[in-house]
Amino acid sequence: MRGRLFNLRAVTRAAGFTLVAVAIVATAIHLGRDQAVPRPARTVVLPLADPLVREMKRCEALGMAAERDAKCEAAWAENRRRFFTYHPADSDSHATQIRNQAVSKPEGR
Repeated sequence: MRGRLFNLRAVTRAAGFTLVAVAIVATAIHLGRDQAVPRPARTVVLPLADPLVREMKRCEALGMAAERDAKCEAAWAENRRRFFTYHPADSDSHATQIRNQAVSKPEGR
């Protein structure tokens, strides 16, 4: 019997190829579905009302000349103080008070 009707090796190979093809198609459909759903864009809001942010932007625009600028040195010191100071979650009112005090200070003094 040379040519059997039911060749187990051929059927197993065909089933394996079919299984791999189905897995590839399912993956393509799944990945295509994720791209079709629009996700909201993440926006970064910079608090431009904060005078420290405006001063830091000005110092950034000055470049190397900012090293000799007294206002830039003060802004960098304030930025370091804000960064390295721990503010617990319930101290939002304290941070607002500090921010209001910084805004109310006159620039020349």
